[in-house]
Amino acid sequence: MLGLDKNDKSVNITVDDDEGSGYPLVMGKVLDSGTLSFDEIQTNARTWTDIVVTQQPADSLSPLPSWSNSVAQTWLAPPLGQ
Repeated sequence: MLGLDKNDKSVNITVDDDEGSGYPLVMGKVLDSGTLSFDEIQTNARTWTDIVVTQQPADSLSPLPSWSNSVAQTWLAPPLGQ
């Protein structure tokens, strides 16, 4: 996926609400197949404004993203981010 070096690293997907709570939601790790499985009921998913891909050490104990390890980010299109 994305041509990232995955030796001793994991690729994670996070969504963020930068104009509201500022609370990032870690959606999970990208599998070796390049897929992400996320199944959760969101009460107001439209508040998420950004999606971020980070690459972190595989043995990291923190589930939160390290923004310095961001490899991709984009704003989510409406109706998200409202």
